[in-house]
Amino acid sequence: MEYHNFSPLYVSNLTIAGIYSLTKSTLDLAKPLIPELGVIPAAAFSQLELANNALGLGMNKSQKSAFTPQVKLLDKERDAFISEAVRI
Repeated sequence: MEYHNFSPLYVSNLTIAGIYSLTKSTLDLAKPLIPELGVIPAAAFSQLELANNALGLGMNKSQKSAFTPQVKLLDKERDAFISEAVRI
C-alpha cells in the first residue's frame, strides 16, 4: 500500500480556478476508490463531482453580461466627463 504525507493547505488564499483544479484532481484520484468506500461516501462524491462540474461550467462561461454594452457606453461617457474636467 502506498502512503502519502499531507501538509496544510490554506484554501482562503486560492483563486476560484485554483479551487476548481484542486477539487478536480482530488476527484480524479478518488474515482477508482469509490466502489470500495460504500454508499454514503459514494453519494457525497457524486454531489461533490456535480458541484465541481457546475463550478467549471460557470468559470468557462463568457464573462459577458446583458448589461455589458450599456456599461461600456457609460464608461465612455464617464471618461469624456473626466477628460473635460481635466481640460478645464
